[in-house]
Parts: sequence; C-alpha cells; structure tokens
Amino acid sequence: MHLTTPALLFVLAVLTADASQIKVKPNIKGRVFPANICPSLAVPPQLIRFDPGKYTSGKSPYTIPSPQQVQQSAQGCPGCQLMHMHLISRHGTRYPTEGNLYSTILLEKKLEKANPADPALGWVKTWKSPLDPVKNGALHEVGWDDLRKLGQRDQQRYKSFLTLTPQLGSQIDFRTTAIERSQESGDAYMETIFGKGNPNTPKKVVLPRNQDVEMRPWEVCPKYKVAKVSPKMAKMKQEREAAFMQQLTERIAKVLGLPAAPPKPPKTDEAPKGPKPAKAGKADKADKGAKPDKAPKEQAKPGGPLMLETKDVSSMYTICMSSVSMCFQRGQFCNLFTEEEMRKLNYFKDMTYYYVHGPGNPVNVQMSGPLIAAIRNEMSMAIANPAGPKMHMRFNHAETVIRLSNGLNIYDKPDESGKNPIAFNQARDLPFMGNIHLELWRGGAGGSDGSKKKKKLYLERRSSKDKDKKEKKKEEEKRKKLEKEMKKGNIPNAAANTAGPTAGQYYVRMLVNEQPRQLRGCSAMFCPFLEFLKLTDQVAAVNLNEVCKLSPEEEASMGAGGKKKKGKALDTVPTGPVKPLDLSNDDEPIPNIFEEPPAEQAAPQGA
Repeated sequence: MHLTTPALLFVLAVLTADASQIKVKPNIKGRVFPANICPSLAVPPQLIRFDPGKYTSGKSPYTIPSPQQVQQSAQGCPGCQLMHMHLISRHGTRYPTEGNLYSTILLEKKLEKANPADPALGWVKTWKSPLDPVKNGALHEVGWDDLRKLGQRDQQRYKSFLTLTPQLGSQIDFRTTAIERSQESGDAYMETIFGKGNPNTPKKVVLPRNQDVEMRPWEVCPKYKVAKVSPKMAKMKQEREAAFMQQLTERIAKVLGLPAAPPKPPKTDEAPKGPKPAKAGKADKADKGAKPDKAPKEQAKPGGPLMLETKDVSSMYTICMSSVSMCFQRGQFCNLFTEEEMRKLNYFKDMTYYYVHGPGNPVNVQMSGPLIAAIRNEMSMAIANPAGPKMHMRFNHAETVIRLSNGLNIYDKPDESGKNPIAFNQARDLPFMGNIHLELWRGGAGGSDGSKKKKKLYLERRSSKDKDKKEKKKEEEKRKKLEKEMKKGNIPNAAANTAGPTAGQYYVRMLVNEQPRQLRGCSAMFCPFLEFLKLTDQVAAVNLNEVCKLSPEEEASMGAGGKKKKGKALDTVPTGPVKPLDLSNDDEPIPNIFEEPPAEQAAPQGA
C-alpha cells in the first residue's frame, strides 16, 4: 500500500496530538474519586488467567534484583577501584496523563449500555473509573517507593561512594528535568541516602525545559517535529496495527454486547478538487417531502456513544496497565484480553516507540549527543581530578533513557517473535524507574601498563552559554593538565585487552536496570576507557543546532509557534520563532491512524 504525503501528515497529526485535546471532556465537577484506586480495579483471584506484567509496555517496574544479585554486581573487577559513577534514571510509577484519564471516564457511558452474555462481566455496566484527571501524570506513591528502594540498593552496591559523610553532598552532581514527577523521583532517591531535611543533601539543578539539551533535547529540536513519523512506521500502522485493533475491538464489543464502530477508511490521497455542490434552499428542502425516521441521536454517526471504538479498547489497555503498575494486580480490564492479544498490543506499542523515540529514527540517535558528550567529559575530568564530583545523577523520562540507549547502540528493532534478547521491549527495558548506570573503574596497583604506545586523550568540553569566564578557565586548565599527564605516561592508554583489567588503566562498565551488560562493540564487560571513547566519538561530536535545523521547505511548512500549516507550503519562509513542542507523552493510547484528529490542534502540553 503506497502512503502519500497527506497520509504521513495525517499520521503525524494523530501522533503529535496531545491526548488531552479530546473533542469532549466529561463533566466531573463535584465527583469524588477514591483515595485508593486499587479496589476499583481488582479482579477476583479465581478469574486470573495469566500475568499481564510483561505486556504493560513500560508501565510497570522491571524485575528487581535480589540482595545476592546486588552484591554480585557490586563486586566489579578484581583488584579495581571504582572512581566515578553516573545514574540516568526514569521517574517512578506515575498516573496516566490527562487525556487518558478523561478517556477512561468517557468509556463509562458506553459500558452503561453493555449487555454481556457472561454474568461474570456484569460489573462493566456499573463500573466507574477511579482515576482522577487531576492526577495528570503525577508520581504515584508506588513511584516514590520505587526510587527510595533504588537508593537503598545503590547504597549497598556502592558502599564506598554512598556512605553518609559530611562531604558526600559535595561529591554528587544532582540534576532533574523541570517536570515535577522527575524532581520528586530524584528527591525520593536522595532522601534515602541523606535522610529527610539533611542540610548536606546536594543542591538540585533544574534547567528550564527549552534549555535542557541533555535530558529533553526534543524540546529544542524543530527537526524532530517534522521527522517524528517515518514512512516505515506509517506503513506498519496502516497495514498491520489498524487491522489488528479493529478485529480486537469487534471481538470485545461482541463479548460486552455492544455494537462496534466500523473502520474508518485510511486517508491516503487528497480529496478530489472541484466546486462544492450548492446547499439546498428552503424551497428545495420543502420539495423533498417528509424526512425519514432517524436513528437515535447517539447512534447517528459511526462511533457514537453506544459504539465501541478502537480508542475505547486503548483506554481499556491503559486501565489494565494502571492496575498492574500502581496496584501490583491484574485488573478487571486485563481479563477482557487474551495473552496473545496483550502480547500484540505490547509489540505495536514497542514498534511505535522504536520509531518515534528510538533508533528507528536517526534524529533520535543524534539527539543523544549532548548527554553522551557530557558523560565523557565528566569521566575525563574524574581522571584528571579525582577530588572532583564522584557521582552524576540525572532523573528524567523514558524518552531520555531511550535516547541514551540509542547513542550507546543497546537495542535492536522490536522482535514480534520475542526470541531476540536484545530486541527493544518497553516492558522489560524501559519500564518505570528504568535506568542506566555507567561506572568508571581504575585498575589496581601493580602489574603492567599493558601498552607503551601513548595516545592523546581528546577531552570533550561541554559547551554551555551560561558558564562564566571563571568556570571556563578552570575547565581549560584541567584539560591541559590531563593532556600533560597523558604525555608523561602517568595515565596510560587503556587499549583493548582480553587479559582482564590492568593496573593504572581505566574501564567503563554499564548496568541496565541494575544488571551488568556489555557495551556493544567493546572487547570486554569492563570496557577500556579509550575503547568507550572510540565507540561514542561520532555521536558525542553531534552539533545539535545543525542536526535540528529546518530546511527552507520545512520552515515554510511550519507556522509561527511551531504549528503545522494546513494546505500547501507558504511562498515565503515565516519569520516568527518556532516554538518547541512537548512530544514527551509516554503514556499516550496506541495511536489509531483512522481516527480523525480534533479540528484545531494545539501544541501538545504535558510531559
């Protein structure tokens, strides 16, 4: 099936639309939502058929390592000393975002008309959503606990680093994004280490969203707006996902005793041009005679309140995921799906994420450049000045962690068969609290240098406009000192070797969700530092301003404020600034490309 430009633009409109921009918001004034949502989502134990946790598309925590596994991961390399550590962590378990919360309430009206043949499904007629839209994307108490316990495990893993001392706070660089749930997640982690109200807790650095090139680069990348949907993804959604979602909707509608909305034809071509037929006048209307009997108003259009649509099934999937992530239980709506259907829902979500935020779109690999360059620079500084910060901790979003993964080449394309262990799988690899630890180790005393050949270590310098002259001068002095030491041979080249860690050399180890994983392309689990630099040279050198620059044609298709212009491109390039779009809704329903977007699309808000 050939997808024309209008089809791709239509997919882009659906994907970039904020879920909160729904056509009708239900009136919830005066409605009281339960403080504990779990009883409203529970399902009797005897009805549980399978565990949906591995099909929740990143909306549940990963498998937590046992104390023994934590201890094993702490052992590191024999005779080595841990010098430096980075933690890049997604926020903890959260509530769904506003649009999904409102959608679950709108679903109630349709379920009131349900007539299921199975008495066990009688609950659907009186079901009320316990999910309060006021909680829009807020960190759940389970999410706070997620990060608190991660802090406890890191204390056990990095005892020499995270032992509470008066100096500990000055050794930690603590950063979060400007989004509240990320800040709260970082606070939970730090409160575990330092205790509540400890004045030695490191100061939290929070950059504005439109300046955070390391953790929210998509905010400042206009190119991402126009490159978000690739033809491959659009074709997959048009040919496979839409058909599956329609079949699933029809099956569930039958089970619930509701009519299913018919599929909407894909928009693959522009509407035929030509004059519109004139509207009938009053006299013409009178000649038509009596009007035929109409169907009830709520059934006048396909997909009306009594018809189950694919977006309603997506809402059921969201409710199921919420019950697993926030209540650690299989929710009622999970029982409406078979295990195979849950697996496919998870797979299509993975595919969408792979192209929208993952390495399926080259710009997502390039956007990892500023963060990887900063990590390389901070490791190099740690070698030059061991008395400096020992830990850099960043708390952020799924989109941040996946882009770091893109730059480190961690994952392959999602595998529908599930047989490829490194194929991207959100539920396994990018769940709530998903994280990457990058450790810098130094070989122990004694032994050989391993290589007499000296190489100049190119020290990356993180460019930042807000650095004053004094800070820049200090950084330059450190860079010169490191290069001078390298020339003397005091910091030997960590060339590839298979004999194990060598004294005086430096190594990088990676943990993904607290499990050691060898960097792809490296010769060993403990990757020689210069190998690590070589592997990341290309992406670290990315100039984000150049990557994100729009071509004249792309600028012409964007109006001032960053909104896509309707119709043909403008004759002249608009002079107004392009407002960064927030495309970070990591809990949007599975997009249905046959669903009409709202008439007026606002710039997506919410994170």
